Amino acid sequence: MTEVVGHANGDRSMVRVPSMRRRCPCGCGHTSTHSGLGTNGVALMWGCELYVRRWVRDGYTPEVMGFTMSDDGYYRKDGVAMLTADQLRQLFDDCQAGRSVGELMELYPIQNEATLRMIIARLTPASQQPQRGTTIGGPW
Repeated sequence: MTEVVGHANGDRSMVRVPSMRRRCPCGCGHTSTHSGLGTNGVALMWGCELYVRRWVRDGYTPEVMGFTMSDDGYYRKDGVAMLTADQLRQLFDDCQAGRSVGELMELYPIQNEATLRMIIARLTPASQQPQRGTTIGGPW
């Protein structure tokens, strides 16, 4: 399994931010006073105290964002599929196990090879990423 730095599926917490000038994205009109922290203390969001407290309690679940579970096991909204953190970890593990691009595109609701490569590159830990100017290795 891979580690995801700062994901919101684990422990969430909040911290007061003393001097932020941004407005809260919830629409309340107040200044953002707090930041929401994900796993390992990575700041993932910001807003007024109430907005951040709700995020700490509920997170961004697919249902909150308007996605519904389809028959194939993926959350979808307007024809667009969303992979959960567990599904992304499984995709990365399948890639590391040597599955080809075609096999991965059959298993997961990914439209094209460029999107698949971008997802894998984002999930790859920095210590395993290729240096600039080299191509991404692997079975494909």
